Amino acid sequence: KKDTYEGITIVGRTMSGVVDLATLLFVFLIGGNLAAFLYAIMVLPIQQSHFFTVDPYATLFLTISLYLLIKKRIGWLLGLTVGLAIAAKISSILIIPVVVLALIKGLTLPTQGETLKKLAKFILAFLLTLRIFYPYLFDGWGLNQLVLDNWKALKAFEGVNTSFPPAIQWFGVPFWKPTMDIILHGLGFPLGILATVRITYHVSQVRKQKGNSMVLLLLWIFIILGYQSLQFAKAMRYFYPIYPALAVLTAQLLSRIQN
Repeated sequence: KKDTYEGITIVGRTMSGVVDLATLLFVFLIGGNLAAFLYAIMVLPIQQSHFFTVDPYATLFLTISLYLLIKKRIGWLLGLTVGLAIAAKISSILIIPVVVLALIKGLTLPTQGETLKKLAKFILAFLLTLRIFYPYLFDGWGLNQLVLDNWKALKAFEGVNTSFPPAIQWFGVPFWKPTMDIILHGLGFPLGILATVRITYHVSQVRKQKGNSMVLLLLWIFIILGYQSLQFAKAMRYFYPIYPALAVLTAQLLSRIQN
């Protein structure tokens, strides 16, 4: 039966696999065949698509949001996908600086009026989506104090003074450890080295590529990498949302080598 504890886990795992396939599709739409292939062989996404967790859903909606930003489609649909990402996992709010950068780039163009209209559509769609799909975040027109208190309680489980058993594993873990975990285990060592080379090169050329929308992917990678690496708990799945971007940028490197 699917409506039992054992049965619902199978349903959830199946849905996670379907959702990750959808993420693979958008990686293809952003970066082409090679990017999709690289994402398909990455270790962490394969693992996460076999578990009934929120992370595949957040990663899908964040990847769709990045696709829309790269294609300069700022409006209703972007507001919907960003709202769904945050409704799936609150840490998805880290996508907002990337949206802001894309909007700033739009405001420097001659079509400023059109950009402002798109911004208004984005904000309205974002707020409506968050209100509908994250209902317990709100109490009437304000934020739900119970949810805020729950977040504070969860935060209390972190830190060197905690006695919460699952938190003990994070004592003394340095900030650079997650990066090494991504290179060695999350991507797989060969792909991890290629991704590192690509990002290093991209950073060295960033001034020459200000007009390149792929800079948004680079910003996204550094936001997640920087923020999550400085948190007390540094689980590898917290970095899952950057794997599609890593696949796209690494595919670009391999294409340049091939050509």
